[in-house]
Amino acid sequence: MVVVVEGKHDASLIYSIFPKAYVITTNGSEVNDNVIEEIRALSEKDRVYLCLDPDSPGNKIRNKINDLVPNVYNVYAQKSKAISKNHKKVGIEHMIKSDILDLFENAYEYKDSDEFDYTTIYRLGLADSKINRMELCKKLNLGYCNAKQLVKRLNMHGITLEEVKKLL
Repeated sequence: MVVVVEGKHDASLIYSIFPKAYVITTNGSEVNDNVIEEIRALSEKDRVYLCLDPDSPGNKIRNKINDLVPNVYNVYAQKSKAISKNHKKVGIEHMIKSDILDLFENAYEYKDSDEFDYTTIYRLGLADSKINRMELCKKLNLGYCNAKQLVKRLNMHGITLEEVKKLL
C-alpha cells in the first residue's frame, strides 16, 4: 500500500494507522517531477492512494497527479471531519483514526468516463444548488466540490447517471 499525503504530520498519522504503508509526501502543492515519477513507478506495482487535504491546495495536487498518473485510487475526506480543534486549519492530520479508515474503505479507482457534462449536472439540479451537491458528494464519499469538479470526479470514477439519480 502506497499513500500520497501533503506533509509530515499527515504521514505520521498514516503510519500510525498503516505501519507497513509506504508514504510519499508532496511537501506542498507544487509537486515536483521526481515525486510524480515515483508515484507513477509505484502505481505499476502496488495500489497508490491519494489521501489529500479537502481544500484548494489538496485539490490542486490531486488534479495534477490524476492527470499525470491515471491508475491511482482517490480517497476524499469531508472537510467537517478534517478541521483542527481550534477550527483554524483543515487537513488530514486533524482527522481521527476511525475516519481515516473509513476513507480507505471508500476509495475510488480512476476509470475515466464521459457520462457527465455540465448540462447533465444542471438538469439534475446540482449546478446551482450547493446543498444538493454537498448531499450527493457526502453520499458518494467524494468530498465537497463545485459543479465543475463534480463533473470531473463523477467521470473520473466511472459513476453512472443511474447511480446519481438513485441518490438524489
